[in-house]
Formats: sequence, structure tokens, C-alpha cells
Amino acid sequence: MNHYSFIAASDADLMTLNDARARSDIQVTLTLSSLVELSTLISLLQSGLSLALNINIEGVKEVWSVSEELQEVEQADFDGFYTRWLAKTQRIDSDAERDMMQRFQRFLPEFNTARNKLILLEPKLQTTLFESSVTRVQ
Repeated sequence: MNHYSFIAASDADLMTLNDARARSDIQVTLTLSSLVELSTLISLLQSGLSLALNINIEGVKEVWSVSEELQEVEQADFDGFYTRWLAKTQRIDSDAERDMMQRFQRFLPEFNTARNKLILLEPKLQTTLFESSVTRVQ
């Protein structure tokens, strides 16, 4: 599994991205099986990715910038979005999976209003029973 951190950063925040603790308030991390799943999620939210070539973050394998706002999913539309997510990725419906996507959905307004919308491929983290849940790094 890979850990993809969605970062909602201002220009000032870009200076502190090397400090995982400093960026904890501006990120949500999803555990996905591959870049294909990340691309599927971005596609479902009607946006695109591009490599952020001029941003180097210590210990981070890849950095992408999101080209446009991600389509926000209203609470009333969540079940349909979640069903499409499961169908396209063939992920298993579970409480942890649903929780991950609901937390991500709640983060989208903050992400969309950020001047810099980044996604980091984080180094492998310790896995737990809740590996597929969304975490805010503490």
C-alpha cells in the first residue's frame, strides 16, 4: 500500500513542507494500492495531476500538483460517489474504507481553497489494522 498525502498549502506553508509535524494541520493521507487508484480518484473528482518538478521534500518519493479544484462531493451524493469509487477500483467495502473516503470528502473544501494543492507519495509508514483509513498526521 502507498500513502498519498493531500496538502492544502499557502505559499508560506511551502517553506515548512520538509517538517512532517508542521504540515500535519494542512494534510490528509489516504492509503491506496497504487498510482492507478490515485489517478482514478482524481478522475472521479474531475481534475488532473501534473508532476511538481520544482518542489523537493525530504523523504518524499513524488510530488504532484492538482491542476484544478477537485469536484466536491455533497453529503447527499456521497453514497453514489462511494459506489463509483468501489466499482472503478474494485476495493472492498468496509467501515475503514468508507471512513477514509468520508474524511477525504470533508477535507476537499479546505484543499480546494488552498493556493497550492499538492499530493505527496510518502515513504512507507508502519501499517496497522486500520491501514486503509485516512489519517491526519499528529
